Amino acid sequence: MSTHNCRHCQDPIPASRLSLSHGADFCCNGCVIAFEIINENDGNFYDLCELSNSSANTAIKDLTFCNAYDSDAFREHYTQQLDNGTVVVTWYVQGAHCAACVWLLERLSSYNPGVISSRLNIGKQQLITAFNPTRTSPKEIASCLAHLGYTIYPWHSSEHQQQAVKDQRNLFVRFAIACGAMAGCMHVSWNILAGEYTLDLDEASRQLFALMAAILSIPAITYCAWPWYQSAWRSLKQKRMHIDLSISSIIVLGSVISFVHLALGRSDLYFDAMCMFICFLLGGRVVLHIARQHVGREQDALKQLLPLFVTKQNDETDSTIRLDDIRVGDHLCIPAGERLPVDAYVRNQRIVIDNALLSGEDLPIERVQDDLIHAGAKIIDQDALVTAASTYHQSRLAGIMNSADQNQKQHKHSLSDRLLNWFTPVVSLLGLITWLIWYQVDLSHAWNQAIAVFIVACPCALGITAPLAQAVFMRQAAQRGLLMSNNQSLEQWQDIKHIVFDKTGTLTEGQLQVQDIHVHKQQFSDALPYMLAACRQSQHPIAIALTQHYATQASTHKHQTVHITIIPQGIACDTPLGHLIIRKAQKIGGEATGFNHSEVVLDNELLAVCSFQDQPRSELLPFINTLRESGKKLWICSGDHQSSVQRVGSSLGFADSDVHGDQSHEDKQAF
Repeated sequence: MSTHNCRHCQDPIPASRLSLSHGADFCCNGCVIAFEIINENDGNFYDLCELSNSSANTAIKDLTFCNAYDSDAFREHYTQQLDNGTVVVTWYVQGAHCAACVWLLERLSSYNPGVISSRLNIGKQQLITAFNPTRTSPKEIASCLAHLGYTIYPWHSSEHQQQAVKDQRNLFVRFAIACGAMAGCMHVSWNILAGEYTLDLDEASRQLFALMAAILSIPAITYCAWPWYQSAWRSLKQKRMHIDLSISSIIVLGSVISFVHLALGRSDLYFDAMCMFICFLLGGRVVLHIARQHVGREQDALKQLLPLFVTKQNDETDSTIRLDDIRVGDHLCIPAGERLPVDAYVRNQRIVIDNALLSGEDLPIERVQDDLIHAGAKIIDQDALVTAASTYHQSRLAGIMNSADQNQKQHKHSLSDRLLNWFTPVVSLLGLITWLIWYQVDLSHAWNQAIAVFIVACPCALGITAPLAQAVFMRQAAQRGLLMSNNQSLEQWQDIKHIVFDKTGTLTEGQLQVQDIHVHKQQFSDALPYMLAACRQSQHPIAIALTQHYATQASTHKHQTVHITIIPQGIACDTPLGHLIIRKAQKIGGEATGFNHSEVVLDNELLAVCSFQDQPRSELLPFINTLRESGKKLWICSGDHQSSVQRVGSSLGFADSDVHGDQSHEDKQAF
């Protein structure tokens, strides 16, 4: 292992930590804690990490998401108490991805003695914990897992999710039964075939083996093939030809002919072929389902952006309620660092929000009393007091997500779908013509030749391989951070003429970094420890950027504390040196600035001016050039300030006319 990689998560160690105690081994203090906890119990976790070719998770420092797990609302909706007093909670785990994760999460009782047992379903990222409520709590369990690098949420199964689980179980049961039927039928059919070659199989034994093959095939051609029968019936009612109609025809015709031949005492039976056909089709569906599950897990992370519980302020006492229980007019308190779950009116005199989720704007926005802010806005610096203007399902964010779902449902049919619209009737016509031709020669051979046409012409490549290739493509894209709105994007790529990019997090790193610090007074170095102590208490992107820029000094003075006060466009604190203010710079070179320029002031004396920017992604320019060379027209459409968007666009070779800033979601959709 490289001396510059963290021993826990294997991320690169910042240069600022190499001179510290433990600094040469760990990238952060959270990884130090996680490493010590794991090795106190058993060090095999890191061996499993190497076998899984993956790294451990970095400890999570922000534990605000755990607070709601001690509320009455959580206990009412997400806990189950057994007769012996044990409490069971089912969690959705983010970050569980390998054998080391299974090893670690199923030893949760070693790190939290109150936990009785824990079981992980890594396929669904579902963790079931049973614990003693007198010794621990859901909040303590969540905090323990956060120290180990996992963010967890309560598992809430909607009717849609329950139906999806039921459908998955039915699919796997059908596949298992089809495999058994295929194995049994082929074994019996092989005995019949061998007997015909060796001529030592008497008629009674042959009839017995044929009957056994028929009985073994019944579960496959009925229960296992039922989904294709249902789909074929729906397509007939809609007067539409579909691949499932062709598949159903093959199964029905092959089975009927086999039973007729069985009754006539003939040996040319197709029970084994029908079972094998059904088994292969179900196998294709199973592989397709697994591939799509990987994509679904990447997309599920987007659903955990909003808090599950919020604090409702009543006349006398506060109560914790679920997101779905919020009603218009409710007075809510949203802690700093969390996102607003509904559209709401501000009750504070002034608050600062991060609206990047809706607009893409990387700089914070100030809002004053009675301003309307939308669901998805992240609260910065101080708790927000708001009045709900909508329920979640009526919010602007929910509308955006619903419109995305509608767009996905209304996408064009894929190439394989369009081919299959005429494929089935053509094959059916060829089968009928074949039967009519052979009918003139021999009726028994007519059926054999007709069904042979259906079997040979079965469009397995279109019906199974094409969707599978699309699912694998979506999975590979999701693993690289690219979520596809529908699985036809690959087929449509050659027809795409225009590509529109957002800026923040797409063309840029998505995080402000210090660009330059212009020091006006030498006293800035004396004030730096107090400035960093104030920044550590703030969720403001600029405070975070300053803390990261001065990481070495922040670690050296980590015990320095100050009491901060939120002021318009900044924060303030009292220090032994005087009254220190960090705020938005009013003017630079005679021009007004945005939040990307800040000034540090001590007792009304300017100490320094700091400039910030969100850096373009380093690997992006070759990709942009490749797109241009392929004939695509590229645009930028962002909610960030026009000047900031143009700066990024210029660095990537975009003309000013191709760059559009200050765009709302509706503006982007109209564009």
